[in-house]
Amino acid sequence: MALYETDETTGHVSMTKIIALSGGGIRAAVAAFRSAREYEVILLHVNYGQASASAEISALQGLVESLSCGRLVRFDLPHVRQLELLGASLDGAIGSAGGGQSDAAVGTTPPDDTAGLPSVALRGLMPVIVSIGVQAALRCGATAVVTGIVTPTAGSPEGLPFATGESGRRREFLHTFDMMNEVALPPRSTVRVEAPLIDSSYVEVLRLGLRFDVPLDRTWSCDGEGPAACGRCEGCTARSEAFLAARISDPLVVSGSV
Repeated sequence: MALYETDETTGHVSMTKIIALSGGGIRAAVAAFRSAREYEVILLHVNYGQASASAEISALQGLVESLSCGRLVRFDLPHVRQLELLGASLDGAIGSAGGGQSDAAVGTTPPDDTAGLPSVALRGLMPVIVSIGVQAALRCGATAVVTGIVTPTAGSPEGLPFATGESGRRREFLHTFDMMNEVALPPRSTVRVEAPLIDSSYVEVLRLGLRFDVPLDRTWSCDGEGPAACGRCEGCTARSEAFLAARISDPLVVSGSV
């Protein structure tokens, strides 16, 4: 595949574009910076109601400043919170109807925008997020959607956008998604879904981050809303253990952010 595109009318040569899905975390940042050696990177952030959304966007704004050829695009998914309201509405309707059928109004109660969704609401969202990446790629002429997906080792965090289950199924997910795209996309449209770090451990990802000059101090791993990382959640714990195992000082710890 050509890494550069030439405009036949003007002769202008530009780099091929890719979409890099990112929540500001280390894995996605390393995947994006790795791609930036050869492609124009468009960082895509999806806000699905997570408490850390604002902190993630701040991190991504810092990361895109360090990319020689990068841009940031933000996308909101309000329907995830509406689905949470749907569950509550149906539960209430069933309880009040005494076993009969009842109409349940969805979205009539304004959601609390200051509160993050419970973690159970976030599981299984990866197909939706990747689909948004593919649609964004089609509209901006990108050829691939790059993710920071990894295959977790025993005892490592699964990651909320994925459902729980066998870790090896992440590779199956990517393969199946590419097969679906072959059928669903318009003729002659090709968008690959890639996970260049899928076989890498967190420690290996950190070392790649140093190799690709990723500003690790601008990444965000905490599940909380910030402005400082909590140091106790799943994301903070996994990050701390990885830096310790890699014998690398976390710049966020040095700067007092964790």
